[in-house]
Amino acid sequence: MKTMSIMFVATVCFAGCSKKTPDVASGGSAASASGGAADCDKAISHGMELGKDDLPATDAKMMAQLHDIGVKHCVNDKWSDDAVKCMIDAKAKSDSTACYGKLTAEQQKAMNDEAMTVGNASGSAAAPQ
Repeated sequence: MKTMSIMFVATVCFAGCSKKTPDVASGGSAASASGGAADCDKAISHGMELGKDDLPATDAKMMAQLHDIGVKHCVNDKWSDDAVKCMIDAKAKSDSTACYGKLTAEQQKAMNDEAMTVGNASGSAAAPQ
């Protein structure tokens, strides 16, 4: 549960990330069946907006890094159409949490592992809940 909480925070709990189609996503040739980087960007940005009140002290640089990591993993790890659409259509943070559960364990782990390096490198990793 701690890993999922940290991953959820890293994935959806930061505001202000509306950067379109980041460079990290364009490096890979794989694209999500859901429409590639554009849909992944929408999904990650929307989830982050829904969770913006959870970590108000997070700086813009860290938010942008986590956004880029989310989009990269969405594209390269080929998140399902169902998971991406769920994230785009989420109405509340609890909806986003349920959408995260639609990812495979491998997809969750890959994103969590990389997101944790950002938190650890900045010295402001999210505390486990």
